[in-house]
Amino acid sequence: MTTITPWKDENKESIKIETKDINEIRDLYLKELDLTSINGVSLETANKLFVKVIKDFKSGKLSIDELSSFGSEIFHGVAKKNKESELFQASLSASELSFSVRSEATYSNISSYLSNIDSFYQKNK
Repeated sequence: MTTITPWKDENKESIKIETKDINEIRDLYLKELDLTSINGVSLETANKLFVKVIKDFKSGKLSIDELSSFGSEIFHGVAKKNKESELFQASLSASELSFSVRSEATYSNISSYLSNIDSFYQKNK
């Protein structure tokens, strides 16, 4: 588990957010798809991985922070090199969710991010 303290100042109460170590979770997904890493996998394989991750998020098996972590890894490992792919926008949107749900300035982006993720899921499941 990782403990994150997003702020500690006079104006805001300090809170702690505990998340699972993404390394443990990632290894389970990689093993299921017979992969050793996310970096450099084919776009098709990354799509399959992300569909599985989204499905598990939708069913409550993964938290929004875990979805966001996977989104970031998939974005930087595969999608960033495939800017015209549907995976590019969906994984980028997922990577931003964890921050957006905790930042009042970006609340308005959450529905758009979720829509991008769901659109990708519906087209690729």
